Amino acid sequence: DTLVPAKYPENRQFGTWVVTQRYQHKCKQGGKDSPLTGERIDKLNEISFVWDAYEAAWHTKYNKLCSFYKRYGHTRIPISEQEHK
Repeated sequence: DTLVPAKYPENRQFGTWVVTQRYQHKCKQGGKDSPLTGERIDKLNEISFVWDAYEAAWHTKYNKLCSFYKRYGHTRIPISEQEHK
């Protein structure tokens, strides 16, 4: 899993490095200068690097909602529900 949080408690420097890669990638996509080369992007893509943590989190929650819906036929998830949090 390459969804490393920005404030990675086990290794703050690594979390900061990951955030920097995401930021540089966004700059490059926007046509701005970035030290992130195409070769580095390719290497990170090879390991399924998560470029947009917010988008990944949205998809994770959406998939959990779909799973709950398939199981119960509705999306009124009770607060006490643990499996689909």
